[in-house]
Amino acid sequence: MICMGRPPVLTVKDQDQLALMIEVGVTQDNAARVLGVSRRTVARFVARERAAEPQTLQQVLDAMPPLWQVLADLEEEAARPARRVPKRGWRAAADQLAEEFPQRWGGG
Repeated sequence: MICMGRPPVLTVKDQDQLALMIEVGVTQDNAARVLGVSRRTVARFVARERAAEPQTLQQVLDAMPPLWQVLADLEEEAARPARRVPKRGWRAAADQLAEEFPQRWGGG
């Protein structure tokens, strides 16, 4: 299979070396000079590496909406059809809400 496109500026060896330099605190400017590439190439590499880093559980949880908000959104979505049903079909929508959210819509 023939790959089309421009070959990468950084070889795998260069990428490993760059990752190590960044990890020990070498500036992006100095790393670019050592490898003979532009600072932009180094910045793109660093951005890709950071995006690929696994997140901690706390970072994932911080990015998620609170559970109460998710549940409220689900309930709102479920109740939406009941608001648009003609008066004669409201019972089916009410039964569905009671089934999905028994504590709030169960009626007893």
